[in-house]
Amino acid sequence: MFPGIVDPHVHFALPVGDRTTSDDFAAGSRAALFGGVTTAIDFSTPSPAMSLSDSIRSRIHERRFSRIDMAIHGTICGWSDSMATDIEAAIADGVTSFKFFTTYEESGRRTTYGELEAAARCLADLGVIMTVHAEDSTVIQASTPEDDSFKRYESSRPEAAEAEAISRMAYIADSIDIGIYIVHLSSRLGYEAAAGSKLMLETCPHYLLLDRSRFDRPDGFRHALAPPLRSNESQSVLWDGLISGRIKTIGTDHCVFAPETYQAAGDHYRMTPYGLPGVETSLPLMVTHGVKTGRMSWSVLADRMSTGPAKVFGLWPEKGEIRVGAHADLVILDPTHQRSVDPVALHSRTDWNPYTGMTLFGWPEIVLLRGRIAIASGRCYLEPGAGCYLPRCITHDADRSL
Repeated sequence: MFPGIVDPHVHFALPVGDRTTSDDFAAGSRAALFGGVTTAIDFSTPSPAMSLSDSIRSRIHERRFSRIDMAIHGTICGWSDSMATDIEAAIADGVTSFKFFTTYEESGRRTTYGELEAAARCLADLGVIMTVHAEDSTVIQASTPEDDSFKRYESSRPEAAEAEAISRMAYIADSIDIGIYIVHLSSRLGYEAAAGSKLMLETCPHYLLLDRSRFDRPDGFRHALAPPLRSNESQSVLWDGLISGRIKTIGTDHCVFAPETYQAAGDHYRMTPYGLPGVETSLPLMVTHGVKTGRMSWSVLADRMSTGPAKVFGLWPEKGEIRVGAHADLVILDPTHQRSVDPVALHSRTDWNPYTGMTLFGWPEIVLLRGRIAIASGRCYLEPGAGCYLPRCITHDADRSL
């Protein structure tokens, strides 16, 4: 018996330009339940015409079709001191973590380092967490080749870009004493740039198990994501960090688009949508390659996938642990039972999975959400809307130095 997985990083019904992810809240949360994920945190999706607080309230409303319990991160593009009022309104709505980007200037999402420092001072005063997509825009611009074939994709967003942005954020975290959480850490250089800092780190199963050789395959265009997949050396470093506890959480960055969207882009990384499926396979992947290999114990895995993210984002003690007084979010699995990954048998709205054919242990057999049977005998028993919105108080994990 395992505590329900708390996924701190998902994208359901995410609009990106004129495209939207194929897993809406009903479909994405169904796939999540089959993977033992009972709680997830999605992101608000601001537009230039919408205030931060309005975008958060809109996202809270959109998640009403979720089958699992969900919280929301507020997404902030740029910065002005006037946003403090909006952040206070977001806190009143139960949102206590806010995401920034150090890249994507072309889409208006980038926040400069000077703006990030000003934002960090404001967020520190309010006692909330800053989460950061850390890739340096200047390094990326200097590294971008003329040829946008996927064979050159990893070099277009090099490890140095992640390391530079993380180094800058480490300075801000240490000088201002604010909790800064780096999402989807991908590389050795990025990990080393965080050494000795107060930064909190998240990585994803695909950075632990897939490498940049995927971009050389005929279906390389299906593996687009940012940051890109890295080397085997980076995988080893990330495993070490995860086992030691320096990397505190595992998120999936679940983000799936319709098959025709990838195919239309072809072998052009500037045209393709970014994202991989993840919520349904994250637990069996980590059971198979973490616990079954002897890399980590069951208790360590439970901490990285359940207790750790619940504590960081103010969801503990109700979420993330099997204990008296907690929500009865439980996963029952047979660690000896194995099954191959088959996209047809999975529940995301896609015809493809990067782990297709891989034999995995630890598939959930019974999942409970708040004591209700959610998954049993291969069936989902919860309807869209069964999940609750989780407003959070400012009670984040105090141990930010890890």
